[in-house]
Amino acid sequence: MKYYFWTEAFFQFGVGLIIYALLKIRKKNKYIPTEALCLKATRVTHSKGFNTIRGTFRYVYEGQEYIVNNESIYKPKWLKQGIICTLYVNPDNPSKYITEFEYKDYYIYLMIGVFGIFLPLQRYFSY
Repeated sequence: MKYYFWTEAFFQFGVGLIIYALLKIRKKNKYIPTEALCLKATRVTHSKGFNTIRGTFRYVYEGQEYIVNNESIYKPKWLKQGIICTLYVNPDNPSKYITEFEYKDYYIYLMIGVFGIFLPLQRYFSY
């Protein structure tokens, strides 16, 4: 049987992506869903031509109010000033959170990783 560099590379990439996604999903499952109000949404155009939106959110966690800034969100269509969205707040450090869209991206990574594993394996099982 021939050695195929790309087959092994896809397999290793797939395994790595699956591990990354599962660790992120596991971490998120420890976070607490909290409703937050978007106080400000600022569109930022980067030098490479893509747009992001930076948001400022206010939420209450265990009786204490937090106002936090999001560094960068790559889903600019959903974030607008005045909307109420779900943030997943870290119970150990309530000023840290992830958005619902970031969480959904981890499942996409998981599916790409599974594809990255099974695509090279089909070479070994096909006749």
